[in-house]
Amino acid sequence: MHTFEEFWGITDPAEAERKIKFDQGYTNPSNAEEKAISMVGRELYEEFIKGYTTKQWGRDPKDLPTQIVGRLPVRFTYDNNYYDHKYQGIPTRGYSELIGTLLSGIEVLLNTDFLLQREYFINQAKHIVYTGALDALFDQELGSLAYRSIEFELERMPQAQFQAQAVTNYCSLSVAHTRVTEHKHFNGSSGDATYITTETPEEYDGNNIPCYPINDRQNNERYRQYTKLIKRFPTISFGGRLAQYRYLDMDMIIASAFAKSRKLHARFSEN
Repeated sequence: MHTFEEFWGITDPAEAERKIKFDQGYTNPSNAEEKAISMVGRELYEEFIKGYTTKQWGRDPKDLPTQIVGRLPVRFTYDNNYYDHKYQGIPTRGYSELIGTLLSGIEVLLNTDFLLQREYFINQAKHIVYTGALDALFDQELGSLAYRSIEFELERMPQAQFQAQAVTNYCSLSVAHTRVTEHKHFNGSSGDATYITTETPEEYDGNNIPCYPINDRQNNERYRQYTKLIKRFPTISFGGRLAQYRYLDMDMIIASAFAKSRKLHARFSEN
């Protein structure tokens, strides 16, 4: 409702809903553009979604599947939270300590490419959970899966505050980056300087980091073909965005990890 009030001067939820429905136009959307318009109308789509989506994925929204925008919530309330989840937050002492505690007592190898030593590691363990790119495991035997990458630029700014909130999204195509994060807003820290991270999407070229699977029809079909090869590795489980070739939010990843670990624990505790 904050968006509708600032954009249209509307404070009545029913009026905002009527205005969106009047402008929707698609009852059976077949791509990301049609899906977005069916959710928020063409005017809001053009202003807030089209440019951002084009930058994020490097493709016209007409060429992207509906699920790219289907996960976005539309609410006629003044709740500015991104999700409707009852419990939301970040670790009290940060993710570094969380991950460090999870790995306590576990051997960690850095600067190690599993794919270059796969036979060695497979022989070292009863079971492996692989979270890398699925096509890479098979040396792109069926062709490469497409990904988008992100360039993160961290800057120290000589000022107490850079922006009024933790994250600002940049929807216009006139700006290359998609968002800026100011980290001090997450933990309420203060000081005469601040740190920001600017995110600029780019195509994955094999040298940068694959971040987002491009779930269009061609890539999804190629992924399905790769899943038929998984039986070659009976002692490997697959999880995460890259191995499952799905866009997964953090809560979904954590829930999936818990479910997978319970199954593996039950399996190996019996042996």
